[in-house]
Amino acid sequence: MRIAQPVPTEISTVSLRSLLDQKVGAADGDVGFVRDFFFDASSWTLRYVAADAAGWLPGRVLLFSPPCFGSRPFGIGTEEPTVLRVTMTRLKIARGPSIEPGRGVSARDEAEHRRHHGMNDMAPANGAPAGPEPAPPRGFRALLGRPLRLGAGAGGTLRDFIVDRRTWRIRELVVGTGRWFSSREVRVDSGDFESDGTAHESLGVKLTRAELDNAPRDGLARRGAAAPS
Repeated sequence: MRIAQPVPTEISTVSLRSLLDQKVGAADGDVGFVRDFFFDASSWTLRYVAADAAGWLPGRVLLFSPPCFGSRPFGIGTEEPTVLRVTMTRLKIARGPSIEPGRGVSARDEAEHRRHHGMNDMAPANGAPAGPEPAPPRGFRALLGRPLRLGAGAGGTLRDFIVDRRTWRIRELVVGTGRWFSSREVRVDSGDFESDGTAHESLGVKLTRAELDNAPRDGLARRGAAAPS
């Protein structure tokens, strides 16, 4: 496990890669560490932080959705900048559901999570009829370093997600354009990514390799961007 680094609280976004392996705490003690994140690939929104509680509850991975962290984004405060702290006690957490290490999140897991934490089932507003069953959320960690499907040409791997701290919406994805230790990283708006929502499908980018290569160092890669003069 890497050494935990303080997470800046004064900026509106956060790198998910920087939160992996960070400490997770309850209202009255330690829980474990961040093992993974699960997100909705159709809305590009995080659904859960997955915490490995091996040092406390061996063999259990715990799911925490946004309401579990209270009013603080990801439960991170200035007095504890290396801890993602939920609002419930260790006893309530221990009595709740969990998933097995290395397994994804099923519809049953989500229902048990909502029931235990007193959250309403996800339902359309204004009494509209329920739509199709949403696809299972996808894991972030398994996608790191995975090849991406480009609009034309080949190359590029997923390096990171940049997430809005308050809304948990994935704003940007960070793409590496070569090998891990020798390439540049390019930011791409989540609207320029596509997925059919299945749990194992690779992510696709609507940009070409040339458009990634032409991206400014401090800006977003954009479709139709010309090479810098």
